[in-house]
Amino acid sequence: MRTFVAIFPPPEVRKKLLRTARRLRIIGEVRWTKTENVHLTLKFLGEVPEEFLDRIGGALREVAGRHGGFEVEAGGFGAFPSMEKARVLWAGVGEGAAPLRDLAGDVENALEPLGFGGEDRAYTPHITLGRARGRPVVLIPPGAASPAMRFSARSLELVRSVPGGGGVRYSTLETCSLSES
Repeated sequence: MRTFVAIFPPPEVRKKLLRTARRLRIIGEVRWTKTENVHLTLKFLGEVPEEFLDRIGGALREVAGRHGGFEVEAGGFGAFPSMEKARVLWAGVGEGAAPLRDLAGDVENALEPLGFGGEDRAYTPHITLGRARGRPVVLIPPGAASPAMRFSARSLELVRSVPGGGGVRYSTLETCSLSES
């Protein structure tokens, strides 16, 4: 099954991020992320055999126990690979970027002995909000700063991704609470 590790903002933050992103000036067509699918990916795992999930869950529980909860401020919109040839539209992370990088690094280190290779590029915390339909789109930079949306990161989740006719559907396989200390 196709899996990844993520942090999900609360529903009201997801809705507000998408509502704000849909007001951006964009040349081209965008397929917007479903509200329930808006998340911060910590590590993409890919195809994982079901019998391997317990070991992954154990490693994630250990990681979560080493990290306390923290505040995240999402806002500021951008695109990969560039604003002029955008394939992915995202909201950036201001406050909370350092603990997210630490947490993502710890997740990667904990899962490497289980056969999950390291990433080729540095982790950049962002929330994917849309993808170009077919051809890249142009994201015209907003004239004013977008409002920041804050939320508390209190857990990480092991998530299953199931493609289907109506788009991708996510289901949480395990939730690991971050330490309260």
